[in-house]
Parts: sequence; structure tokens; C-alpha cells
Amino acid sequence: MKKLVLFFLFITASVSAQFKVDYENVKVSFEQVYKVDSLTALSIHKRANEWIALNFNNSKNVIRLDSGSKIIVKGMFQITTDIQGHFVDAPIYFDMITEFKEGKYRLSFVDYVVKTQGVSSSIEGHAYIDSFENHKEQIEKLQSNTTDPYLKRYYKKLLNSEDELRKMYKNGLDASRVVLAAVERETVSLANSLYRYILAPENTGDW
Repeated sequence: MKKLVLFFLFITASVSAQFKVDYENVKVSFEQVYKVDSLTALSIHKRANEWIALNFNNSKNVIRLDSGSKIIVKGMFQITTDIQGHFVDAPIYFDMITEFKEGKYRLSFVDYVVKTQGVSSSIEGHAYIDSFENHKEQIEKLQSNTTDPYLKRYYKKLLNSEDELRKMYKNGLDASRVVLAAVERETVSLANSLYRYILAPENTGDW
């Protein structure tokens, strides 16, 4: 039992390390190659298709490509985040790409999109870290461009208080980190689930 627990802890640790937030190039992605030496590419493909059918509503609609050597799924999971005391629910859409070879498969997650209040935006916006100076310039532009007197007063108040402006800047960074952490958790959970399913002994149909 102890060995089994350590095995799954190792899976979780190694998979989690493959979720990448590239702040320099503003990219968010996941990629991992899994070795399953005892399985053929055909067997891995079959088990991956079974897993997709079990884990996504209407698997025929979410599968965008199934060439035999590659499956592309347009999937979605829900995240719940606590941002400064407010719980926010949001659907995250993504492309999941699974490629098969003898004794191994490669799993990738790309093109994450978050949809809030009917508006879709790339999750990579949360990987963009602007400087405080640029953040301040953006507020100045907003103040200059708005015709709403309430917003103009609000932006002016912010600009007159560097403490408030820095607080707003920090809150934005913290919120982005929370969102990215939630996306990582859900991605790793899916990756681990697929890996366990592929490794599990095949059901022979005897019952």
C-alpha cells in the first residue's frame, strides 16, 4: 500500500512540473510524454478514446480529430477561485492533444480560453505581467479617454493615491496567480486521470 501511495505521489509531482507558464513569451501550456512500455499504440489509442467517452459529455462532439495516431479534443472544465474573498466560477475551454506511438503517448493542453459574463478571452492574459509604471500609464489613458464623469473622478482618485494604485496593481497580479493555479490543478487532474486509466488492467469482459 505504501508503495502504491508513493507511486501516485510521484505521478502527481512529475505531471505537475509539465504545466508551464511562460511569462516572457506569455504562453500557458502543458506537455508530457508518458512511457507505457507494455502497450501498443493501438491499445493506448483505444483506452484514450474510452477515457474521453467517460469524461466528456457527448464525446463525438468534443473530438475534433481522430487520425489513429492523434486525437484532438475541444474540452471544458470549471474552475472555482477565491479572489480577494469573492468566489468566482468560470468555464475554461482548451484543446487537448494526445499523440500515440508504440509504448508511449504525448499529452498536450493548449489554447486555454476563459469565458466570463459571456466574454471569451485567452487565459494567457493572466500570464502577462506588466510593470507598475505601465499599469499607471494605462490608468492615465483610461482617465483621459473616458467621457463618463464618474469614471473620470474614480481614475483621478486612483492616480492621486499611489498606495491605492499599487494595491490595485498587486490585486491584479494576485488574481492572475489564483486563476492560473486553478487551471493547473484541473489540467493535472485530467492528465493523471487519463494516465491511470491507460495503465489500469484492461477489462476482459468476464463478469
